Amino acid sequence: MAELDSEGSIVEPPPATTVTAGSLFLADANKMEAEPMKQEVHLFLLGRFWSPEEVRERVQVVSLGSSCLTKITLRRLGLSEASLPFDWMRTRMAGLIYWLQNDFDSFFHVFPPFEVGGHNRRMKVFRSQTHSFWHDDIDNDQDREKLWRRVLRFLKLPSVETEEQRTYLFVRSIAGTDELELTETLYSLLKARFGKTGCKVVLLIILDDQGMAGPIMHKQHDGILFWTQLPFQGPMSLDGELPTPYEDAVSFAIANILGDPSGVHPGGNPNEGVYPSVNNSAEILEEGGPFREAGARHSKCGLHMGPYLVTTSNNQEKEVLISAFMGYDDVLANSDGSNHCKVVEQTDETGDINDTTNEIGTVQ
Repeated sequence: MAELDSEGSIVEPPPATTVTAGSLFLADANKMEAEPMKQEVHLFLLGRFWSPEEVRERVQVVSLGSSCLTKITLRRLGLSEASLPFDWMRTRMAGLIYWLQNDFDSFFHVFPPFEVGGHNRRMKVFRSQTHSFWHDDIDNDQDREKLWRRVLRFLKLPSVETEEQRTYLFVRSIAGTDELELTETLYSLLKARFGKTGCKVVLLIILDDQGMAGPIMHKQHDGILFWTQLPFQGPMSLDGELPTPYEDAVSFAIANILGDPSGVHPGGNPNEGVYPSVNNSAEILEEGGPFREAGARHSKCGLHMGPYLVTTSNNQEKEVLISAFMGYDDVLANSDGSNHCKVVEQTDETGDINDTTNEIGTVQ
């Protein structure tokens, strides 16, 4: 990858205005979407640099979450197109599977909201066990209508006609490695819905917070690609001036789709053989398996958000650790319409209390 100026020369980016956990996740979705991009990343494929426009003529890249970091990465790569439902929300893979099977039934079914605060701002958070809205107020009719338009746009993707049929690349960073085993189910549903017009469907699954880095192929489905990566460190910028977490993963998937040698052979060299592969997704974390020995590990990365200020039921302000989903922290929503919450000691499904480790650098 390289960043090019208007004359096509490679340039070093200037210092950027950075974002951190609080400022990013307390941001408004409309403002993030409208942030102008100052840098454009070009991919070096098949012996030359490809502009984002050239890549988009061949591949439509769609974010499946699990957070807005996927969308932010696509924006920096110039591969972001019209807004879709999973761009600026948090999701678990079980939710994606349910919505694909049921045409997004229960998409707005969440627990009563509560307010979180930080960085001189407060906002309402809407959560369920499978998804959450942090950047949109779904009590607001305009926000709900906007999100539903994105749902309809997503469902109509197979009907979009282009002069040359494009490959669909769906990109998802998983919310905890426990959902990895659902990969094949998700892929089958995507292929059934979006491949019915003859389009090729590719699903890229990104495993954060790993002790190894690089691609893993799927022996049974050439449309499933895995990418493992070390914890992402450092700040980001919404205007594209700083690297984003999933650039290497998406770049690899694009190379694979377009037939660049780097998408098939390590270092792009056929003499180096091919990338490692698995028969199914569960093999990656199999005890005693080669990937575990190489550094693949279980992680809760993607499940948690970080510490925020909340107002408790007795009207006291308290900083607590908050998860992206119900059931993984000590916060329960009130049903009295106050936007306050209950803070109780409870354990998540693994028996850990307030475990917010293994998140992505300073942006998760």
